[in-house]
Amino acid sequence: MNKIKFSNGKAALADSWQSISWEHINDSVKNLRGKIYKAKQSNNISLVHRLQGIMLRSDANILHSIRRVSSINVGKRTPGLDKMLIKTNEERWNLFLEIRELKMSDWLDIAKPVKRIYIPKPNGKLRPLGIPSIKDRVIQNIVKNALEPEWEAVFESSSYGFRPSRSCHDALGRIYLSTARQKKKLWVLDADIKGCFDNISHDYLLKSLGSFPAKSVIEKWLKAGYCEFPSTDVIETTSGTPQGGVISPLLANIALHGMEKVLGIKTVSTTGHNFGTNVYSYVRYADDFVILAESKELCEKAKVIVEDWLKTRGLEFAPEKVHITHLRDGIKFLGCSIKLYGDQKKKLLIKPHPEKVAAFRSRLREIWLDHKGQAPQVVIKKLNPIIRGWANYYSPYVSKEIFSDLDHYMYHRSWRYAKRRHPQKNHQWIASKYFGQQDSPSKNKWRFFGYVGQDQKIFLLKFADIQIRRHVLVKNNMNPDDRSIDALKYWSKRDANKQYLAWGGYVSRLKLAKKQYHICPICYETLYNEEELHVHHMKPKKLGGKDTYGNLVILHELCHRQTHSLKLTESDLRNRVFNLRKSMRETLAPQEGLEDTLESLT
Repeated sequence: MNKIKFSNGKAALADSWQSISWEHINDSVKNLRGKIYKAKQSNNISLVHRLQGIMLRSDANILHSIRRVSSINVGKRTPGLDKMLIKTNEERWNLFLEIRELKMSDWLDIAKPVKRIYIPKPNGKLRPLGIPSIKDRVIQNIVKNALEPEWEAVFESSSYGFRPSRSCHDALGRIYLSTARQKKKLWVLDADIKGCFDNISHDYLLKSLGSFPAKSVIEKWLKAGYCEFPSTDVIETTSGTPQGGVISPLLANIALHGMEKVLGIKTVSTTGHNFGTNVYSYVRYADDFVILAESKELCEKAKVIVEDWLKTRGLEFAPEKVHITHLRDGIKFLGCSIKLYGDQKKKLLIKPHPEKVAAFRSRLREIWLDHKGQAPQVVIKKLNPIIRGWANYYSPYVSKEIFSDLDHYMYHRSWRYAKRRHPQKNHQWIASKYFGQQDSPSKNKWRFFGYVGQDQKIFLLKFADIQIRRHVLVKNNMNPDDRSIDALKYWSKRDANKQYLAWGGYVSRLKLAKKQYHICPICYETLYNEEELHVHHMKPKKLGGKDTYGNLVILHELCHRQTHSLKLTESDLRNRVFNLRKSMRETLAPQEGLEDTLESLT
């Protein structure tokens, strides 16, 4: 039996991955991140470094990082040069036992060259990705949990890319707020940074890290080099951070911190804006940013200022991606068209960009053609998550007409599919076999369906099922590393607003999520942390359990597996849900409006 130490001095016993108490692991990591964040806000640098040292040695942080790297992150199935992947719980546990015995000086030996591969970009070019080994990724996540809260305490409110609980929707919402109210800053400098991840100055970045306890490990990662897969020849790197590393997006944000200051922007409102007092407004998502001003001349001046500022970081503009334009002509940003309409009564609208719509239609067409010999349920299972993801992304914008056009297109594709399978059958026969009505938001009877099993229908999702819902811009004075009661209330309410997107508009699961306060009762993490979600029967169906709200609970995929491996009983699960609800009521009360918000969404 191994003793797992927490940052508060307490400990828990575990002898396998399945026996880990994720509630305590996640709570320990979040609380320590919160302390680092608070110490940095107070400018107590010695305390920041002391707490970071504790985080770097924390058993909870090691376990938390192994879970994220091996089970949640997108690249979990992509090996590095060592060809090693972590797939089983036994492998995860053994990796924990191995890493906890290492000293920080041993991490320097683990830092190896990354495997460089290339993925296609929308413009036809190739983007290089550097894939670290699985051990490197785990240690990078350990280091990230120590470094990120320090910088989250000082990052500018206009930065939205690769930051906790900030999104593309927040960046687009900030642009809208910057122009929609006063309609003065209508000239835009729209720019990309040339090879941002490949060209960041190592010297500038390391200087920015100050006396961070794991600075030498980061330096080793930066200078480890890469191998052009499948070659094993190491190519040295003198600049940049591998696009594909766990910590690389954070390092890029650190390098690009300070653009607000150089442009003389001051923010005072909770939405991150100070209307009417700044010459410029600025929004950045990773290495893609826009600067708004009242004239073309001011944008040209900003271009010169930012060019000089980038040089100190080893960076420069991508010449073909620098444009100064008026919003009447529109700009493309994060897959959207942002354009000012009307002559007298101007109106700013954000819509899906035509290029993205055309590319998506082409993708849908390819799926239909690739699956023309497959059964309907196979096609539907392939298409539904793709439709839901695309529609959810564009649901906060002016998308209703485009959604309707895409539904019309998908109806014709599904009819062609059915007619190809049964060329001799008439329209009535095809309609009765492949189309019907589902209890869904759109209430349309012409819904393409197939069968799972003998009698359970599965329907093709319609874009109209995804409601157009305005995104609420994140408050710039709120951060998930802030563990104050006000912040906890804010993020709980914000999670309530996320639930509709997570469940695609189906009321039954929205009600389940609400019942749990949108938290998994096994690990006490938000349901919306990027892990796959499962609906679990507390009393198994084989023992007479029903598909009722009182017998169902939503769990993360890994937590769902843990309930089976630990053989948690119906009583165990009901106690966990009860204790969760009790804890959340005590934490959030009194919170005016939360219950109303939850009710309105269900």
